[in-house]
Amino acid sequence: MDSGDSSPAKDEWEKTWKAYQNRKTRNSNITSAKNQARKKYEPILRTLVATLTADPLVSDADLNSMGIVGRIKSGALIPVPTTYPETEIRLPVLAKIELHFRDTDETGPAKPHGVRSAEIRWAILGTPPTDWDELLHSEFDTQSPFTLTFKRKRFISPFAGKIPQGKRDRGRRYRVRLFRSIAP
Repeated sequence: MDSGDSSPAKDEWEKTWKAYQNRKTRNSNITSAKNQARKKYEPILRTLVATLTADPLVSDADLNSMGIVGRIKSGALIPVPTTYPETEIRLPVLAKIELHFRDTDETGPAKPHGVRSAEIRWAILGTPPTDWDELLHSEFDTQSPFTLTFKRKRFISPFAGKIPQGKRDRGRRYRVRLFRSIAP
């Protein structure tokens, strides 16, 4: 791929990665810039890899030559998980919630064996929900932590519209309710 075919996300990633590799000049700003560039570039790469692996015209040899692991041909299915993710909620700063999930009774950050993602359902409500249908937002996350970031002036939701925040409340008016998934 020549420079004429590159995307802004790729250019930003290459620039920040090159700066990050120099240990003498590496600092928290360079590390943060590298991490932000990765967050922008990684979904583009994942989409590209998924498209290539799903295309029947692209052979396993082609995938391997690009450094992509070929398709798994064994018929063995991944077993249904016997555990469910435990959650830990952290509030690192105002208007930001981090949801860390891991296997039951484990201390490490890994998901349960065979689990591809975790469904996270949440809503901003005045009272605790009594039914799953009240949790308007549903998202799937494949990496821990899942982060919810709220704007200081208002929360913008594609489902509920704009909810203004009172100046005296400083964010205390709305509570976010996160629920652990129910084990089968």
